Amino acid sequence: MYLYLLPLILVFGARLFFFRGRFSPFRKYGDFILLLYLFPLGFAIFYAKAVEATSSQGPSFSALLYLSLALIIYFSPLFFHQSRKEVKINLIDKNIVLFLCVVLVFGGFYSIIVFFPKASFALRFGAEDLRALTNSGDYSVLSGSIKDTIAVGFSVFFGLSQLLAFLILATKIFGAWSNFCAFSLIFSSSSYIFNSLAFAGRDGVVFWLFSFAFCYVFVRRWVDLKLPKLFWLVLVIFCVLGGGAFILITIDRFNEVFFIFAYGAQQVHQFNAQYVIDPPLYHGWNGFREILSLLGVGGEIDRDYHWQYYLNRDVNPWTFKFFIGSIFRDFGKVGTMLFLMVTSLLMWLMLIKKYSQDSVSRITSFGQILAIYLYSQVGFMGVFYFKHSALNLYLVVFFLLIFGFGLLRIFGLRWFVYFR
Repeated sequence: MYLYLLPLILVFGARLFFFRGRFSPFRKYGDFILLLYLFPLGFAIFYAKAVEATSSQGPSFSALLYLSLALIIYFSPLFFHQSRKEVKINLIDKNIVLFLCVVLVFGGFYSIIVFFPKASFALRFGAEDLRALTNSGDYSVLSGSIKDTIAVGFSVFFGLSQLLAFLILATKIFGAWSNFCAFSLIFSSSSYIFNSLAFAGRDGVVFWLFSFAFCYVFVRRWVDLKLPKLFWLVLVIFCVLGGGAFILITIDRFNEVFFIFAYGAQQVHQFNAQYVIDPPLYHGWNGFREILSLLGVGGEIDRDYHWQYYLNRDVNPWTFKFFIGSIFRDFGKVGTMLFLMVTSLLMWLMLIKKYSQDSVSRITSFGQILAIYLYSQVGFMGVFYFKHSALNLYLVVFFLLIFGFGLLRIFGLRWFVYFR
């Protein structure tokens, strides 16, 4: 039974042994993401004890070792980067930053206007009743109209709004107007919370707070960032209101709020079970369906067949298994490890090149900041499952932004360099 603690020991041990510096989740962004994983890793044994009577899958050394190595591979470039000193960041042309701010702020407020009445209705109606009403076909949160599509599209960029807000606070690129621009971005980013609440979902509250805390810790790499009092007030208000909605939905769905502790500690046990039964693969159609469609790749998956395969072996197919478990459904043991190694290697190459050349190359560009944020976001939003499986088009647009700003830098767009 204590074998379920193997990932906790190996992952946390690798962080302390192979990467210099003390564990500091409120100063180092990689450590912050690891902190989010310590709860499910640490409480795995308690969850396993609670369900061992109803589970036919015991702990597997190979499964837990696989999970440990997968997490170490994912975290390694983040641990490397956070251990290196940086003294400079740069933002692109001031006018482009302003353009991004205007688009994100107006888009975010538009999304709030669209989703607020839907979220209000969902909270009044109740999570379980809303699900039943939706499943019956008598109600749909999204009408399929262009206005709903635009609202959803802007709301999922809440993380970019938060990141840009903290970068503006750090650089003071707009002088006296910097605080106002940053506050507008933070407030408009709450559109993602309303988007989630409209479906009686709780992940909007959780991921918004995760992203807010991550961006704060991440930007503190360059400056000793001190948030204005108004920011702390807004954060407290969101925590109180969002936390209240979170508790109401949880009680409505599970009849008790403390069920959430078991709900968030199941990942290690469920990944272990999935690994042992070695299920048939989705071949990308679970986590990358829209990307495959854009690439013109044909194919379809019989989800009922896959789910029945799990259920016949006493494994729940819709439980949390970390983002690694979600990708495992697509690519299996070998494919998942290759996927993680390739993505991690790409991050390593970008960072090693950055630190192996002259001092100019060590200035962190806006494109590099976006790349590190997206890689990190997969991790802190993937503490439950691969959330980006529902955000494929977001991934495509974000990759285009990274590529576009990289080209702008290569072709000599002027930028403003800011010193600590």
